Amino acid sequence: MRVLARLAALAVLFTALGLAHVEIFRADATRFVPLAPEGHALELREATVADVTYETWLVARHARTWLRAPWRLFETEHCAPATRTLTYGVPMLALGLLGAPVALFTREPALVYNAALVAWSAVAALSMYVLVAGWTGRRAAGVGAALFFAFDPLRLVGIHHPAEWDIAWTALALFFAERLFASGRWRDAIGLGVAGALQVATSFYTLFAATLLALPLGLWLLLRRAPIRAKAVQLAVALGMVALAALLVLTPYLDARSDAQIGARTAFIFASGESYLPGSPFSLGWVPILCALVGCVAPRRLAWAVEGDPRAALLAAAVFVALVAAGPHTAEWLGLPVPAFDPYALLARFVPGLDSVRVVTRLVTGVHLVACVLAGAGLAAAICAARAAGRAAAAAASLAVVVLVVFAAFGGPTPLRWQLEPVRPSQASIDFSRALAQEGLAPLLEVPLDFVDGDWGPVGPRRILLSAWHGRRTSACFGSYRPTQRDELATHARELPYRWAVDEVRRMGFGVIVVHHDDDAQLREASRGRYAKAIREGSGLRALRESDAMDAYEILPVPAESAADAR
Repeated sequence: MRVLARLAALAVLFTALGLAHVEIFRADATRFVPLAPEGHALELREATVADVTYETWLVARHARTWLRAPWRLFETEHCAPATRTLTYGVPMLALGLLGAPVALFTREPALVYNAALVAWSAVAALSMYVLVAGWTGRRAAGVGAALFFAFDPLRLVGIHHPAEWDIAWTALALFFAERLFASGRWRDAIGLGVAGALQVATSFYTLFAATLLALPLGLWLLLRRAPIRAKAVQLAVALGMVALAALLVLTPYLDARSDAQIGARTAFIFASGESYLPGSPFSLGWVPILCALVGCVAPRRLAWAVEGDPRAALLAAAVFVALVAAGPHTAEWLGLPVPAFDPYALLARFVPGLDSVRVVTRLVTGVHLVACVLAGAGLAAAICAARAAGRAAAAAASLAVVVLVVFAAFGGPTPLRWQLEPVRPSQASIDFSRALAQEGLAPLLEVPLDFVDGDWGPVGPRRILLSAWHGRRTSACFGSYRPTQRDELATHARELPYRWAVDEVRRMGFGVIVVHHDDDAQLREASRGRYAKAIREGSGLRALRESDAMDAYEILPVPAESAADAR
């Protein structure tokens, strides 16, 4: 019966995965990626499209790099000639790892990205399932909490920024941590270390939220009445794995900050207390909230099977995260007489890099994790209460729980409808890029230059995505920060194809100039005329290939005698 119960739980979870993602694959997962559920208004649609185009490339790029050259994860192909260019944005390393199995069989970046999103949902569902089923002793409660967690509106609306809501690894870490303290098994120590390391590799938002959650929950594990069976060496190995991941992932960002490539923000976005109420942006909805309230007040014998009552620690963890996410709203929220009290600013004084994190509201994903655990406890209490009427009543209650949650999460057993964006470039652009791949691996300078004077948009991400086919480094750039040498590069790019400008971009390491004219015939002819004249006058260029949308010119090496004259 236990095997059948587990199979039934997995069947529900994987059916939910299908309902959530099937429309994307029906539409063509090699071309489309999701922006948000259908009916959700996107206020900044162009910015969202730019973000998701870049993330599609980055996840697919990471997937290939994990398989072939993991030591090059931070040396991304965009923003040339800068180095450690991953530091200009969110790392998304864990999502790339989730996409790696699919990257073994395809180079289509959108397909790898969509497959990683399926795995992203699966990890969330399975992590919450094992945590709540283990802590409550009720598989149906685990299924309900998993559906609330993996498919709640916050994650679905924010699917265009998946790494910034990817706190599922913390749920898995809590599962392994409790088992390690209770049983002292090495497999749980390794599981804790791996889950914690993967949480480090997601994004700064979820890592910070996970760290805040870990403080009260770790204290609960240490102080609960159950004997601690974990050995010191096991804890050291688990924490050492997490510390090593933090060293490898965060050090390049701290180095970039010390080199003035990453600076402090001047404006932040915080979450007020009203943000969690039903109908507000960060609300779970009425059904999960009511279930969580039941989990808070239900007798321990009905809701929890784990040793010690975790509710006080869970609530303290959620409040801790919520107060930090509220920032300057905290004093008003709590009615404090100190209106300038700001816990986020206080922490930013001592934690390097926090003043570079702008959208602090994304910490609320930690509150949602706790709410889903408590909602699972509420569902377990309802099932246990029904059991007093007999096994049949308990089974009926379990089925009712699953049906209730499916309707709360999906509106019924129907596929989710998505706003889909076609991100795959035109076949002509892909063919042009593949042809460039046959010409060598010299970095590309793409003009007119994108991402200048802080003005960024969809142009850079579209050009970056083409590197999935040509494999070269490119000047195309995108991120929260701008390379320090971008102004110098912009000056040289504006003066092309004059000989001195060609010499300067050669000195910066570029080997090919790609001129974009976006199918504008007049612009195309004017550009080709300028470059043809420059080639005749000996500017150091050679025409490589042409297309309706772009042309490529090789930057020839400096002859030995010219180099000697220059010295």
